[in-house]
Amino acid sequence: MNCEIEKRKEGSKRYLCIKNFITEENEFRIQMILNNNIKKILPTKISMINNKKELVCETTGLVAIGSMYDRKRMTARELVTLAQNIKKLMEELHKYLLNVEDIVFEADYIYYSKAKKEYVFCYCPGLGADYQLGLKELFNQILDYVDHNDKETVEVAYGMQNITTQVEFTIEEIIEYGVTVINKSIIEDEKDFPIEDEPTLIEGAQIVEEKTNILKRLWDKIRGNKDYVTKDELEDGLELGGDNQGTVIEPDEDFETFDNKSDYDSFGNENENMDRLDVDEDEDKTMLLTGLDCFSLIKLKSVNDDGDILIVPLSFPYSIGKKKTANDYSIDSPAISRKHANICMEDNNYFIEDLKSTNGTYVNGVRIKPMEKIEIKEGDIVKLADVELEVMC
Repeated sequence: MNCEIEKRKEGSKRYLCIKNFITEENEFRIQMILNNNIKKILPTKISMINNKKELVCETTGLVAIGSMYDRKRMTARELVTLAQNIKKLMEELHKYLLNVEDIVFEADYIYYSKAKKEYVFCYCPGLGADYQLGLKELFNQILDYVDHNDKETVEVAYGMQNITTQVEFTIEEIIEYGVTVINKSIIEDEKDFPIEDEPTLIEGAQIVEEKTNILKRLWDKIRGNKDYVTKDELEDGLELGGDNQGTVIEPDEDFETFDNKSDYDSFGNENENMDRLDVDEDEDKTMLLTGLDCFSLIKLKSVNDDGDILIVPLSFPYSIGKKKTANDYSIDSPAISRKHANICMEDNNYFIEDLKSTNGTYVNGVRIKPMEKIEIKEGDIVKLADVELEVMC
């Protein structure tokens, strides 16, 4: 079923109106959202518009993320906050026997509540969409909103987007990736400060207790603040950001909270505690994103019309193969070897290296020798067994 969603404005009030939803099989879902205050869902009521029933969700005082990040670039912490809010949304839906497939995962219909400091979502009864495809499209959209001058944000955004291209993925995997990258940045930042007392790692809890004076110096260094006003708020003469309140990454049983540090973040929140996950360092990896202005990111995108594979290496060598746990990017194809190929970078040039794969690696139709590195450039076609990818820079 395809729900029709329309944005309306009446005076200073704003609404989302959902049409084509009243069917017998949706009655249970409709009653659930009408009679319960479900967290993370836009408050909903039924109204008669032109003698037809419509679900009406008031969005006054909320900002659609597509509009919010037109002017203010999205940060790594806000990306993780969004992912954590999606996880909490799924938990709420499960409590009320509602389907995540009925959530509209589009930037124009996901809102941020400054008052509650949370993201809220549009529930369209009977939508029945593939929610993993919806998340993939959402994180693709988000690539246009992020601050591409910030190494941490680029790494988180493209890494999360890479995860959504897998055949099967979970929101927990997306959150864990983002938190791991951010914690790595925190660890690197701490090297700039003399630490008198070592932090205490609590095994199993994955929490690091920091000394207050160290946190204060760290926060003073990374703290930033910039006000912004969205297009809709300009029309109403509203002003956001003046109270310097923070986007809070709420506590989660698996992932802990941390503060927002970006100079572009208007939601800076001075919390006393900055928790982080324990991160395993990969000594064999050389991080790419040390000078984003010096070169452009390489991308490999599937040639087929679906475009369901988008590989964006963020460290090198970057391994591709069939086995998820053994590679940076996995391709679900029986023709792909467990460890099929590496993408390498040398002197700001990119190379593909075949790892003795069974069905071979090809560049522009020519099979390369095992363990041989061949330079790849924009427009080249790389074929891994039966999977064709176009090189994009």
